[in-house]
Amino acid sequence: MTSEPSPLEKEIARLHAEATRLKQSSWDAAIESLLAARALARAHGLERYAPFKEHLRLPLFLQSAGRWTESEREFKAIIAELTYVTGHRFGSIDTSQSYAFSQSDRHACLSSAYEKYALAAKRERLPELAAWLRSFAVSHDAQHRHFLEASLREFEAADRERKARVAARRASRT
Repeated sequence: MTSEPSPLEKEIARLHAEATRLKQSSWDAAIESLLAARALARAHGLERYAPFKEHLRLPLFLQSAGRWTESEREFKAIIAELTYVTGHRFGSIDTSQSYAFSQSDRHACLSSAYEKYALAAKRERLPELAAWLRSFAVSHDAQHRHFLEASLREFEAADRERKARVAARRASRT
């Protein structure tokens, strides 16, 4: 069950929707909407909770607007931040998450970021860069799968342990 989005979250979502609408007529106006959404989210500590695909919209919009240097800077900032995160996405620390799960999430995000960066490079007619970036996407996808499998094994072991405790309690009551 999820709660109703706050007025602030609704405004951020509205700005993202506005950016999508505006890109048909003005990339610059669309980019301004995304920048406003990001500034609002950052100012209120909500940026780390946004779906990861929202973080990749700005560099993709910048590339589509012909602003490759800015696009690349944004991609590199996203990748650098994710590279050094050891907890959940963008540095939030959730102690209920296992190390394997948090690493799986981090590698999934890195894979996605490199994949979109490669797409932007391909659109810029930079095939060597696109291929190089794609290799990082594939590598991080493999790491994501590795840590996801480890996380599932941890979950299954914990579930077996929980079931054994429940069975032991039931047995002690009889």
